Amino acid sequence: MDDAPNNNRVTLNGIQWREVFPFMSLFRTFRLAVHPSKLILALVAVLACYVGGRFLDLLAGKRVVVEQPYYSLHAPADEIDKYIASPTMVEFFRWREQAKERNREFLASALTEYLSKQTPQQVQDLIKSGEAKDSLAAELIKMQEAALPVLDRNYKAAKDDLNKEYSQKKTAAKDDKDLVDQDKKKALAELDQANDYLHLAIWKSTRVAKLAIELNPVRALSTVVRSGVSASKDRDQIQRTIALADTYDRAQAFQGLGVFQAALSYGILMFNSAVDSVLGFELFFNPDFKSFSATPEAPPGLVRTLRLTIQGLGWFVRVHWLYFIVFSLFCLVVWAIAGGAICRIAAFHATRDEKIPLREAFGFAVRKFASFFTAPLMPVLFILGCCIPLLLMGVIGLIPVLGELIVGLSFVLLLLIGVVIAMIIIGAIGGLGLMYPTIAVEGSDTFDAFSRSYAYVYLRPWRTIFYTLVAAVYGTLCFVFVKLLVGLVFTASSSIVGATMNWRDAGYAAPLGKLQAMWYTPDLSGPFFGRLYLFKLTGPEAVGSFFIALWVFLLVGLVIAFAVSFFFSGYTVIYLLLRRVADATEFDEVYVEEVEGQLSGAVPTAVPAESSLPSAAEPAGTSAKPEENAVPESGPPAQPGSQ
Repeated sequence: MDDAPNNNRVTLNGIQWREVFPFMSLFRTFRLAVHPSKLILALVAVLACYVGGRFLDLLAGKRVVVEQPYYSLHAPADEIDKYIASPTMVEFFRWREQAKERNREFLASALTEYLSKQTPQQVQDLIKSGEAKDSLAAELIKMQEAALPVLDRNYKAAKDDLNKEYSQKKTAAKDDKDLVDQDKKKALAELDQANDYLHLAIWKSTRVAKLAIELNPVRALSTVVRSGVSASKDRDQIQRTIALADTYDRAQAFQGLGVFQAALSYGILMFNSAVDSVLGFELFFNPDFKSFSATPEAPPGLVRTLRLTIQGLGWFVRVHWLYFIVFSLFCLVVWAIAGGAICRIAAFHATRDEKIPLREAFGFAVRKFASFFTAPLMPVLFILGCCIPLLLMGVIGLIPVLGELIVGLSFVLLLLIGVVIAMIIIGAIGGLGLMYPTIAVEGSDTFDAFSRSYAYVYLRPWRTIFYTLVAAVYGTLCFVFVKLLVGLVFTASSSIVGATMNWRDAGYAAPLGKLQAMWYTPDLSGPFFGRLYLFKLTGPEAVGSFFIALWVFLLVGLVIAFAVSFFFSGYTVIYLLLRRVADATEFDEVYVEEVEGQLSGAVPTAVPAESSLPSAAEPAGTSAKPEENAVPESGPPAQPGSQ
C-alpha cells in the first residue's frame, strides 16, 4: 500500500461567507450609515428641507382644512383622511368647502358671544381680515387677568374653611384624631389639585390641563368655589374664562395647517406605521386595524401602509399641486448634492473600505449635480410623454358620434400605452433608489443611471425584492435601536435633571415643576422627544425652553439623518450586489476621478472584468480594482509549499 502523502489534499482554513451569501454585505449598512460624514450631510439636508418647508408654509399660509383640532401625530389631518375616504374628487372638494364654512360659523359664534360690542358686520369683517383670533386673544387676556384673582381669593377662603372645619372635628374627636388629620390632609390635597387644574385651564385650556391633572372641570370648580355671597358669580366668571380659553384653543386649530406641516406629520405617521408593521410581522393587511383613530395601537400592515402612503402622495399632488412642484424641486436640489455625496462616500466605504474626505464627496456631487438632479425626473418625464397621446385621444372623444368610434377602435393602443406607464411606475418603485448609487459608483450620467436601475430591476426582479426586504427589515431593527437609544438619553436627562429642578413649581404651570413645564415628560410610549411649548411659561422659562428645544430637535434630526444615511448606504450596497449578478462586475470596482486618485494616492485604472453575461449598461468612467495577484512591496516572496 502506497503511504505517499496526497498532494491533492485541500485544507479548509475558513469560509468567505459574503462570497457564499452575497446578501450578507447588507449587514454592513449600519456601519456605513453611522459614518460621521454621512450623518453630517444627511442632517444638513434634513434641516434644509425642514426650513424650506416652513418658509413655504409661511408664504402660502395655512391651506390644509381641519374639522377637528389637530393635536396628535397618531392620526392624519382631516383633509388627508377625507381625501382617502372620498369616492370622488367632487365629494372631497364639497366637504372641504363645507368644513371651511363650519369653521367660519364657529369663529363668528365665538366672536359674537365674547365680543358683545361687535355688530354682525364687524364680526364678519374681523374674520375676513384675519384678525378674529387676535381679537379673541385680547379678550382672553382681559378675562384671565380678572378671573385669576377671583380664583386665588376663593382658594384661600376654601383653605381657611377646611382648616376651621377639621380643627373643630379634631376637637370633638376623642380617639380618632389621627384619622381626622389624615382626612384633612387628603381634603387639602384635593383642594390644591383642583386649584392647580383651574389655573392651567385658565392659562391654556382644559385639554392642556388634563395632560397634567386628570380632573373634571365642574368638580374642580365646585371644590375651590365652595360657598359665600359671591360664590355663584365667581363660579360663572371662572367658568366663562375657561370656556373662552377652550374656544381660543379650538379657534387656533381651526385656522388650519400648513401644507408642509400636514405632509410632514403624515409622512412621520406612515414611517412609524411601516416600522410597527415590520416589527409586528404584519407584512400585508392587518385585520385588527380599522382606522388610526379607532385602533391607534394596531399597525395597518406593510402593504396597506404603502397604499396609504401613495394615497397621501396623491393628495399632495392633486390638491396642492403647485406647492408640491415647488417643494419637490427644492428638495431635489438639496438631495442631488447631499444624497450624491452620501452615496459617493458609501461607494468607497463599501467597495474599498476607504473613507474619502467630505470635501471630495461634496465636490463630486457638485460636479455631477446635473446628473443627480435629472435622474429622478426621467421616469416622470417618460410618464408625462405617455400621457400626451392619452389626453389627445380624450379630446378626440369629445367629438359627437365620431369621437366615440375613434376612441373605441383605438382603445387597444391606449391600453398598450397604459402598460408602458405601469412598467415605468413599477420600475421607478424598485429602481429609483438605485439611480444615485449608479452615478456615485460609475461616475456616469443621467441616462446610464436610468437604464441601469431599470435593467437591474427587470433582469433580476426577485433578487431586487429580496435584497430590498433584507435591507428594510435590518434597517427597521437598526432604526428602532437608534431611536430607543436616543429616547433613553432624553428620558434619563429629563428624569435626573428634573429630580432637583422640579423641586420648584413652574411660574404659571403649577403643580408641574420648572423643567417639566419647559420640557414635558419625554417617554417611550408617546413622542420620544417629549413636548415643548405646551404650557404657559415665564420669560426666563421660555428662553430656557427655546434652547432645550434647539438641542432636543438637533438630536431628533440626527435620528432622521441616520435613517436617510441608511437608505442611501443600503441602496448603494444593493446596487453593487445587483451589478455583480447582472454585469458580472466585481463588487469592489468603483470609478475614481483623477483628482481623487492623486489625493488618495491611488492610480485610477480602467480594468472592468470582462463578462460573458450581457451587460445592462456600459460603465461610463474608469474603475479602480485591487490587483488580485499583487506582489508585496517589502519582504521576500513566499516559497512554494511554505503555506
